[in-house]
Amino acid sequence: AALEICGLLNHAPTFGCVMAERAFLQAMGGGCLSPVAALATLPTSGRLRLEAVSFQTGAARRAAEEGDAANPRELGRRVAALLG
Repeated sequence: AALEICGLLNHAPTFGCVMAERAFLQAMGGGCLSPVAALATLPTSGRLRLEAVSFQTGAARRAAEEGDAANPRELGRRVAALLG
């Protein structure tokens, strides 16, 4: 019963954004003390957009991509590959 109630509370667009951000951080080896950041949004196009920055080499490097909202983890890994 608890799983059913929690399932009703889940907001699918927010969940997709969080999954893209987490996939990016995992692929970058990031954590709370890593110099990387990511922000996923759902612009009016309906596609998931992930913007990220890495300071791992000292200088800021930025990347942004759009991808299928149904596959947020792939988008996160793809943006990490651009910065890795």
